Amino acid sequence: MLIPLGVGSILALTGDLTLYAALPAYAASRSFDMAMVGLLLSANRLVRLGSNPLVGLLLAGARRRGFILAGFGMG
Repeated sequence: MLIPLGVGSILALTGDLTLYAALPAYAASRSFDMAMVGLLLSANRLVRLGSNPLVGLLLAGARRRGFILAGFGMG
């Protein structure tokens, strides 16, 4: 059970880090200015700020394995 959890965590973090590295690098070719890139990355963090406590509550009250696997599946 530990290996799938680790692999899922690595993939999720890699996707998040890729967003922060690739979006500014390819902004000019996608017709974004750097202010728009900053707004997009800030919106990503604001969504996480609101969703992390909710996910914490769900993990505290639910069967964790099924919830975590469903989250990895959606991700």
